[in-house]
Amino acid sequence: MKGSIVNIYSTILTRRSIRLYKNKKISRSTLDELIEVGRWAPSGNNSQPWFFIIIDDSKMIKKLKSISPGILCVPAFILIICSSYKGYNFNLAQREVLNLMAISMAAQNIILYAHSIGIGTCLIRSFHQKAIRKLLGCPEWIQPELLIIGGYPDQTVSAPSRKKLDEIRYFNKWEN
Repeated sequence: MKGSIVNIYSTILTRRSIRLYKNKKISRSTLDELIEVGRWAPSGNNSQPWFFIIIDDSKMIKKLKSISPGILCVPAFILIICSSYKGYNFNLAQREVLNLMAISMAAQNIILYAHSIGIGTCLIRSFHQKAIRKLLGCPEWIQPELLIIGGYPDQTVSAPSRKKLDEIRYFNKWEN
């Protein structure tokens, strides 16, 4: 892993969704690091229902952009997090919820680590799942769930407003 130990609190508070990137490649070893932190996310019953597909070829990025209206720029990479619907001992409704929770936690690990090493990211859910599955040759039991676009940031984004802590936090019971 790169760099020194970072302050996770600061990393969480300063990470932003970045939608403009410099025309500069991200090394495959760095992309592997992103997958490494993603695979260490928690998952229900340690099912690890994820598969990660990294797109760093400019022609493939253009093809994915054409079926992903949420991608408004040209990123250095697109990381597709897919879930597996094969081989787990949960009913379908449980599996869908647990898979989405696990994928969300993997994505959080990835975007926080990326930010800590100077890579900007943005989560994208606006895309055509069946078209992506077909384009990438995924088997039927693999479902593309989330895209993470990324690259070296070419913009600075201000912090969005947040609700005040007193508006969302209660101790021991709900209080008005």
